[in-house]
Amino acid sequence: MKTLKLIFQSLFSNAPIMEAKNQPWYLALIIFMVSILLATYPTYTQINNREGSNFLSGNTYSIENALLLFSETLEEESVDLVVTNRDEADVTIAELDNQGTAWESVFTQTLTAHPTFPFFQYTVNNQVRLRVFYQNENSDEVTGAFANALLALPTGDDNIGSFLLLGNAEVYMYVYNPAALTANTAMGEGFTTAFRGTYDAIPTGTNLRNFVLTDVDGNTNNTNDLVLHTRVVFDNWLNFFDQSFAYYKSELLLAQTGLTFVVNAIMALLMSLVIFIMTRGKNNPNKHFKFSDTMKIGAWALLAPALLTIVAGALFPEFAGTAFVLFVGLRLMWLSSRYLRPVDMVATAPAKK
Repeated sequence: MKTLKLIFQSLFSNAPIMEAKNQPWYLALIIFMVSILLATYPTYTQINNREGSNFLSGNTYSIENALLLFSETLEEESVDLVVTNRDEADVTIAELDNQGTAWESVFTQTLTAHPTFPFFQYTVNNQVRLRVFYQNENSDEVTGAFANALLALPTGDDNIGSFLLLGNAEVYMYVYNPAALTANTAMGEGFTTAFRGTYDAIPTGTNLRNFVLTDVDGNTNNTNDLVLHTRVVFDNWLNFFDQSFAYYKSELLLAQTGLTFVVNAIMALLMSLVIFIMTRGKNNPNKHFKFSDTMKIGAWALLAPALLTIVAGALFPEFAGTAFVLFVGLRLMWLSSRYLRPVDMVATAPAKK
Protein backbone atom coordinates (compact mmCIF):
# COMPACT_ATOMS: atom_id res chain seq x y z
CA MET A 1 0.00 0.00 0.00
CA LYS A 2 2.87 2.33 0.83
CA THR A 3 4.43 1.63 -2.58
CA LEU A 4 1.20 2.45 -4.41
CA LYS A 5 0.95 5.70 -2.48
CA LEU A 6 4.52 6.54 -3.44
CA ILE A 7 3.78 5.85 -7.13
CA PHE A 8 0.69 8.07 -6.99
CA GLN A 9 2.64 10.89 -5.32
CA SER A 10 5.34 10.65 -8.00
CA LEU A 11 2.83 11.88 -10.57
CA PHE A 12 2.88 15.42 -9.20
CA SER A 13 5.88 15.53 -6.86
CA ASN A 14 9.61 15.05 -7.36
CA ALA A 15 10.37 13.93 -3.80
CA PRO A 16 8.98 10.38 -4.27
CA ILE A 17 10.99 10.07 -7.47
CA MET A 18 14.21 10.79 -5.60
CA GLU A 19 13.21 8.05 -3.15
CA ALA A 20 12.98 5.58 -6.05
CA LYS A 21 16.64 4.70 -5.66
CA ASN A 22 15.70 2.85 -2.49
CA GLN A 23 12.95 0.84 -4.22
CA PRO A 24 13.42 -2.62 -5.80
CA TRP A 25 14.84 -2.69 -9.33
CA TYR A 26 12.00 -4.83 -10.64
CA LEU A 27 9.46 -2.20 -9.59
CA ALA A 28 11.34 0.41 -11.62
CA LEU A 29 11.36 -1.99 -14.57
CA ILE A 30 7.59 -2.50 -14.32
CA ILE A 31 6.96 1.26 -14.17
CA PHE A 32 9.30 1.74 -17.13
CA MET A 33 7.47 -0.81 -19.30
CA VAL A 34 4.00 0.39 -18.29
CA SER A 35 4.96 4.00 -19.03
CA ILE A 36 6.36 3.18 -22.47
CA LEU A 37 3.27 1.14 -23.35
CA LEU A 38 0.96 3.94 -22.18
CA ALA A 39 2.94 6.50 -24.19
CA THR A 40 2.65 4.31 -27.30
CA TYR A 41 -1.11 3.83 -26.96
CA PRO A 42 -2.14 7.15 -28.66
CA THR A 43 -0.16 6.20 -31.77
CA TYR A 44 -1.78 2.75 -31.78
CA THR A 45 -5.25 4.26 -31.41
CA GLN A 46 -4.66 6.85 -34.12
CA ILE A 47 -3.64 4.23 -36.70
CA ASN A 48 -6.19 1.65 -35.57
CA ASN A 49 -9.01 4.17 -36.10
CA ARG A 50 -7.85 4.89 -39.63
CA GLU A 51 -10.13 3.49 -42.32
CA GLY A 52 -9.29 2.71 -45.92
CA SER A 53 -12.14 4.88 -47.15
CA ASN A 54 -10.80 8.00 -45.43
CA PHE A 55 -9.20 9.12 -48.67
CA LEU A 56 -12.72 9.71 -50.05
CA SER A 57 -13.95 11.67 -47.04
CA GLY A 58 -13.25 15.03 -48.68
CA ASN A 59 -14.06 16.34 -52.13
CA THR A 60 -14.59 13.34 -54.42
CA TYR A 61 -14.90 15.32 -57.68
CA SER A 62 -17.98 13.30 -58.77
CA ILE A 63 -16.32 9.95 -58.10
CA GLU A 64 -19.45 8.67 -56.33
CA ASN A 65 -21.42 9.22 -59.54
CA ALA A 66 -18.69 7.54 -61.56
CA LEU A 67 -18.67 4.49 -59.30
CA LEU A 68 -22.47 4.32 -59.55
CA LEU A 69 -22.35 4.25 -63.36
CA PHE A 70 -19.49 1.75 -63.32
CA SER A 71 -21.39 -0.58 -60.96
CA GLU A 72 -24.53 -0.30 -63.07
CA THR A 73 -22.52 -1.15 -66.18
CA LEU A 74 -21.14 -4.28 -64.50
CA GLU A 75 -24.70 -5.36 -63.70
CA GLU A 76 -26.16 -4.53 -67.12
CA GLU A 77 -23.36 -6.28 -69.00
CA SER A 78 -23.15 -9.24 -66.54
CA VAL A 79 -19.48 -8.59 -65.79
CA ASP A 80 -18.73 -10.46 -62.58
CA LEU A 81 -15.64 -9.39 -60.60
CA VAL A 82 -15.48 -11.91 -57.78
CA VAL A 83 -13.01 -12.19 -54.91
CA THR A 84 -11.55 -15.71 -54.94
CA ASN A 85 -8.79 -17.57 -53.13
CA ARG A 86 -6.11 -19.90 -54.45
CA ASP A 87 -3.32 -21.77 -52.70
CA GLU A 88 0.24 -21.38 -53.88
CA ALA A 89 3.17 -22.91 -51.99
CA ASP A 90 1.08 -23.30 -48.82
CA VAL A 91 0.05 -19.64 -49.02
CA THR A 92 -3.53 -18.53 -49.66
CA ILE A 93 -3.68 -15.69 -52.19
CA ALA A 94 -6.81 -13.56 -52.59
CA GLU A 95 -7.54 -12.40 -56.14
CA LEU A 96 -10.22 -10.57 -58.11
CA ASP A 97 -11.43 -12.94 -60.80
CA ASN A 98 -13.37 -11.91 -63.92
CA GLN A 99 -16.26 -14.32 -64.30
CA GLY A 100 -19.27 -14.13 -66.64
CA THR A 101 -18.80 -11.60 -69.45
CA ALA A 102 -15.16 -10.83 -70.17
CA TRP A 103 -14.02 -7.36 -69.08
CA GLU A 104 -12.30 -6.54 -72.38
CA SER A 105 -15.41 -7.38 -74.40
CA VAL A 106 -17.37 -4.62 -72.63
CA PHE A 107 -14.69 -2.04 -71.90
CA THR A 108 -12.68 -1.59 -75.07
CA GLN A 109 -11.09 1.84 -74.61
CA THR A 110 -7.33 1.86 -74.02
CA LEU A 111 -4.57 4.41 -73.76
CA THR A 112 -2.29 4.49 -76.78
CA ALA A 113 0.80 3.77 -74.71
CA HIS A 114 -0.90 1.00 -72.71
CA PRO A 115 -3.05 -1.13 -75.04
CA THR A 116 -3.26 -4.05 -72.58
CA PHE A 117 -5.20 -2.03 -69.99
CA PRO A 118 -8.81 -1.54 -71.21
CA PHE A 119 -10.88 0.75 -69.00
CA PHE A 120 -14.26 2.17 -68.03
CA GLN A 121 -14.38 5.96 -68.25
CA TYR A 122 -16.60 8.62 -66.69
CA THR A 123 -16.34 12.23 -67.87
CA VAL A 124 -17.94 15.55 -66.95
CA ASN A 125 -17.77 18.36 -69.53
CA ASN A 126 -15.14 16.37 -71.45
CA GLN A 127 -12.99 16.11 -68.34
CA VAL A 128 -12.02 12.66 -67.13
CA ARG A 129 -13.33 12.24 -63.60
CA LEU A 130 -12.62 8.53 -63.23
CA ARG A 131 -11.14 5.62 -65.14
CA VAL A 132 -11.46 2.07 -63.85
CA PHE A 133 -8.93 -0.50 -64.99
CA TYR A 134 -9.12 -4.23 -64.35
CA GLN A 135 -6.06 -6.39 -64.86
CA ASN A 136 -5.50 -10.04 -64.04
CA GLU A 137 -3.16 -10.94 -66.87
CA ASN A 138 -0.10 -8.94 -65.91
CA SER A 139 1.97 -9.35 -62.75
CA ASP A 140 1.66 -7.04 -59.75
CA GLU A 141 4.97 -5.47 -60.75
CA VAL A 142 3.66 -4.60 -64.23
CA THR A 143 0.41 -3.29 -62.76
CA GLY A 144 2.32 -1.16 -60.25
CA ALA A 145 4.51 0.23 -63.04
CA PHE A 146 1.36 1.11 -64.99
CA ALA A 147 -0.03 3.01 -61.97
CA ASN A 148 3.25 4.92 -61.70
CA ALA A 149 3.06 5.79 -65.40
CA LEU A 150 -0.41 7.31 -64.89
CA LEU A 151 0.86 9.31 -61.92
CA ALA A 152 3.78 10.61 -63.96
CA LEU A 153 1.56 12.19 -66.63
CA PRO A 154 2.20 15.94 -66.86
CA THR A 155 -0.42 18.42 -65.69
CA GLY A 156 -2.85 19.19 -68.49
CA ASP A 157 -2.36 15.87 -70.28
CA ASP A 158 -5.59 14.61 -71.86
CA ASN A 159 -5.13 11.21 -70.22
CA ILE A 160 -4.72 12.47 -66.67
CA GLY A 161 -7.48 12.05 -64.09
CA SER A 162 -8.65 10.01 -61.10
CA PHE A 163 -8.29 6.29 -61.60
CA LEU A 164 -9.15 3.01 -59.88
CA LEU A 165 -6.88 0.11 -60.76
CA LEU A 166 -8.24 -3.32 -59.85
CA GLY A 167 -5.14 -5.46 -60.10
CA ASN A 168 -4.65 -9.18 -59.79
CA ALA A 169 -3.91 -9.11 -56.07
CA GLU A 170 -3.89 -5.42 -55.20
CA VAL A 171 -6.12 -2.40 -55.72
CA TYR A 172 -4.97 1.18 -56.27
CA MET A 173 -6.93 4.40 -56.40
CA TYR A 174 -5.77 7.96 -56.87
CA VAL A 175 -8.06 10.99 -56.67
CA TYR A 176 -7.29 13.84 -59.03
CA ASN A 177 -8.37 17.46 -58.63
CA PRO A 178 -9.34 18.69 -62.10
CA ALA A 179 -9.73 22.32 -61.02
CA ALA A 180 -8.34 24.78 -63.56
CA LEU A 181 -6.18 26.55 -60.98
CA THR A 182 -2.47 27.19 -60.72
CA ALA A 183 -0.56 23.92 -60.88
CA ASN A 184 1.64 22.77 -58.00
CA THR A 185 -0.30 24.70 -55.38
CA ALA A 186 -2.21 23.34 -52.41
CA MET A 187 -5.57 24.01 -54.07
CA GLY A 188 -4.44 23.56 -57.66
CA GLU A 189 -4.66 20.82 -60.21
CA GLY A 190 -3.07 17.53 -59.24
CA PHE A 191 -3.48 14.24 -57.39
CA THR A 192 -4.80 14.89 -53.89
CA THR A 193 -5.25 11.52 -52.16
CA ALA A 194 -4.18 7.93 -52.75
CA PHE A 195 -5.14 4.43 -51.70
CA ARG A 196 -3.59 0.98 -51.87
CA GLY A 197 -5.09 -2.26 -50.65
CA THR A 198 -5.42 -6.01 -51.15
CA TYR A 199 -8.28 -8.50 -51.33
CA ASP A 200 -7.10 -10.58 -48.35
CA ALA A 201 -9.70 -9.32 -45.85
CA ILE A 202 -12.59 -9.12 -48.31
CA PRO A 203 -15.00 -12.06 -47.89
CA THR A 204 -14.53 -14.73 -50.53
CA GLY A 205 -17.33 -14.59 -53.09
CA THR A 206 -17.80 -10.81 -52.90
CA ASN A 207 -18.96 -9.69 -56.35
CA LEU A 208 -18.50 -6.05 -57.36
CA ARG A 209 -21.42 -6.46 -59.73
CA ASN A 210 -23.75 -6.81 -56.74
CA PHE A 211 -22.91 -3.36 -55.37
CA VAL A 212 -25.98 -1.97 -57.17
CA LEU A 213 -28.26 -4.76 -55.96
CA THR A 214 -27.81 -4.80 -52.18
CA ASP A 215 -26.50 -2.58 -49.42
CA VAL A 216 -23.64 -3.35 -47.04
CA ASP A 217 -25.95 -5.45 -44.85
CA GLY A 218 -27.28 -7.47 -47.77
CA ASN A 219 -30.66 -5.73 -48.01
CA THR A 220 -32.18 -5.17 -51.46
CA ASN A 221 -31.36 -1.75 -52.87
CA ASN A 222 -34.20 0.59 -53.84
CA THR A 223 -33.17 1.70 -57.33
CA ASN A 224 -36.21 3.97 -57.71
CA ASP A 225 -34.77 6.52 -55.28
CA LEU A 226 -31.73 7.92 -57.12
CA VAL A 227 -30.26 9.69 -54.10
CA LEU A 228 -30.60 6.64 -51.87
CA HIS A 229 -29.43 4.35 -54.67
CA THR A 230 -26.28 6.43 -55.18
CA ARG A 231 -25.61 6.48 -51.44
CA VAL A 232 -25.99 2.70 -51.13
CA VAL A 233 -23.64 1.98 -54.02
CA PHE A 234 -21.06 4.47 -52.73
CA ASP A 235 -21.29 2.96 -49.22
CA ASN A 236 -20.60 -0.45 -50.74
CA TRP A 237 -17.45 0.91 -52.33
CA LEU A 238 -16.39 2.62 -49.10
CA ASN A 239 -16.82 -0.71 -47.31
CA PHE A 240 -14.78 -2.36 -50.07
CA PHE A 241 -11.93 0.10 -49.50
CA ASP A 242 -12.13 -0.36 -45.71
CA GLN A 243 -11.81 -4.13 -46.05
CA SER A 244 -9.07 -4.01 -48.67
CA PHE A 245 -7.00 -1.68 -46.48
CA ALA A 246 -6.87 -4.24 -43.64
CA TYR A 247 -3.58 -5.86 -44.71
CA TYR A 248 -1.62 -2.63 -45.10
CA LYS A 249 -3.29 -1.24 -42.01
CA SER A 250 -1.90 -4.12 -39.93
CA GLU A 251 1.56 -3.56 -41.43
CA LEU A 252 1.36 0.17 -40.72
CA LEU A 253 0.08 -0.47 -37.21
CA LEU A 254 2.99 -2.77 -36.43
CA ALA A 255 5.63 -0.53 -37.99
CA GLN A 256 4.45 2.81 -36.56
CA THR A 257 3.62 1.46 -33.10
CA GLY A 258 6.90 -0.42 -32.94
CA LEU A 259 8.87 2.65 -34.03
CA THR A 260 7.10 4.84 -31.47
CA PHE A 261 7.75 2.26 -28.73
CA VAL A 262 11.48 2.16 -29.56
CA VAL A 263 11.80 5.96 -29.75
CA ASN A 264 9.99 6.40 -26.44
CA ALA A 265 12.16 3.75 -24.78
CA ILE A 266 15.35 5.41 -26.06
CA MET A 267 14.19 8.80 -24.80
CA ALA A 268 13.41 7.30 -21.41
CA LEU A 269 16.86 5.73 -21.17
CA LEU A 270 18.49 8.99 -22.26
CA MET A 271 16.65 10.74 -19.44
CA SER A 272 18.22 8.39 -16.91
CA LEU A 273 21.63 8.89 -18.53
CA VAL A 274 21.25 12.68 -18.36
CA ILE A 275 20.34 12.43 -14.67
CA PHE A 276 23.48 10.37 -14.06
CA ILE A 277 25.66 12.90 -15.91
CA MET A 278 24.12 15.87 -14.11
CA THR A 279 24.92 14.38 -10.71
CA ARG A 280 28.63 13.84 -11.47
CA GLY A 281 29.80 17.31 -10.47
CA LYS A 282 31.89 17.57 -7.33
CA ASN A 283 29.54 20.19 -5.91
CA ASN A 284 26.42 18.15 -6.61
CA PRO A 285 24.78 16.81 -3.43
CA ASN A 286 23.75 13.67 -5.33
CA LYS A 287 27.17 12.76 -6.66
CA HIS A 288 27.04 9.55 -4.64
CA PHE A 289 24.20 8.25 -6.87
CA LYS A 290 25.15 5.10 -8.73
CA PHE A 291 24.15 4.53 -12.34
CA SER A 292 21.56 2.00 -11.20
CA ASP A 293 20.08 4.65 -8.87
CA THR A 294 19.61 7.13 -11.71
CA MET A 295 18.05 4.40 -13.85
CA LYS A 296 15.44 3.84 -11.15
CA ILE A 297 14.83 7.58 -10.77
CA GLY A 298 14.43 7.97 -14.52
CA ALA A 299 11.96 5.08 -14.71
CA TRP A 300 9.81 6.43 -11.89
CA ALA A 301 9.73 9.86 -13.57
CA LEU A 302 8.10 8.44 -16.73
CA LEU A 303 4.61 7.67 -15.50
CA ALA A 304 3.33 11.25 -15.41
CA PRO A 305 4.61 12.09 -18.92
CA ALA A 306 3.03 8.85 -20.20
CA LEU A 307 -0.39 9.74 -18.78
CA LEU A 308 -0.12 13.28 -20.14
CA THR A 309 0.72 11.79 -23.55
CA ILE A 310 -2.58 9.86 -23.54
CA VAL A 311 -4.47 13.07 -22.77
CA ALA A 312 -2.57 15.05 -25.42
CA GLY A 313 -3.07 12.26 -27.96
CA ALA A 314 -6.83 12.33 -27.37
CA LEU A 315 -7.03 16.12 -27.71
CA PHE A 316 -4.43 16.59 -30.45
CA PRO A 317 -4.03 13.30 -32.40
CA GLU A 318 -1.46 14.83 -34.74
CA PHE A 319 0.97 15.17 -31.81
CA ALA A 320 0.45 11.62 -30.52
CA GLY A 321 3.88 10.46 -31.68
CA THR A 322 5.90 13.37 -30.24
CA ALA A 323 4.05 14.34 -27.06
CA PHE A 324 5.91 11.86 -24.85
CA VAL A 325 9.31 13.24 -25.86
CA LEU A 326 8.14 16.75 -24.98
CA PHE A 327 6.70 15.76 -21.59
CA VAL A 328 9.79 13.73 -20.67
CA GLY A 329 11.93 16.78 -21.40
CA LEU A 330 9.70 18.99 -19.26
CA ARG A 331 9.77 16.48 -16.39
CA LEU A 332 13.56 16.33 -16.55
CA MET A 333 13.81 20.13 -16.46
CA TRP A 334 11.50 20.27 -13.44
CA LEU A 335 13.38 17.51 -11.66
CA SER A 336 16.79 19.03 -12.34
CA SER A 337 15.74 22.51 -11.20
CA ARG A 338 14.63 21.19 -7.82
CA TYR A 339 16.95 18.33 -6.93
CA LEU A 340 19.82 17.93 -9.37
CA ARG A 341 21.43 21.36 -9.30
CA PRO A 342 24.94 21.70 -7.81
CA VAL A 343 25.25 23.45 -4.45
CA ASP A 344 26.68 26.99 -4.49
CA MET A 345 30.08 26.57 -2.83
CA VAL A 346 31.24 30.22 -3.03
CA ALA A 347 33.24 30.99 0.13
CA THR A 348 32.22 33.94 2.26
CA ALA A 349 34.74 36.25 3.95
CA PRO A 350 34.84 36.07 7.74
CA ALA A 351 33.18 38.95 9.54
CA LYS A 352 35.47 41.64 11.01
CA LYS A 353 35.61 41.93 14.74
